[in-house]
Amino acid sequence: GLQRQTEVDVDNQVLICEWDPDRILDKRKTVAFYGLPREGFALFFFDKSWFKPGEGPPVVSSPAPVVDAQLPTQEQSLASSSLMPPPNSEVEPMHSAMLNYAASFAHWKATAEAYAAAGASRKQLGAETLQRLHVQRRASALALASLTVYLKVV
Repeated sequence: GLQRQTEVDVDNQVLICEWDPDRILDKRKTVAFYGLPREGFALFFFDKSWFKPGEGPPVVSSPAPVVDAQLPTQEQSLASSSLMPPPNSEVEPMHSAMLNYAASFAHWKATAEAYAAAGASRKQLGAETLQRLHVQRRASALALASLTVYLKVV
């Protein structure tokens, strides 16, 4: 199953179980035979070729996504406002000033909401990236522990 999904030959596959890094799995048995995956524990997959000098996992060259605030124009903010007087109507100067102030407030409120939404998206993206880094750190520690055990045996 893993060979089809990863295109890595069975002889080059290394699976390390977080809860038991010293356990050697029989490559002829399925992962399900061992009751994997288990809730709350990670199962890390490595290709033996990654451990050759100068080699490593495939490099993902996709840049970090950019999250920009989608700022409304003043016209967009005013289009949804019922505060503006009908075109070509006569309005008292004080009333006109109040309407302009309210419209300006609605625009800046919409702008602040756009920045808040972009900030929330960036925060979520940062949390996801941090989670991936934690998983990579755990995988590296397990690979090191497994290799240390292997070198003691050899």
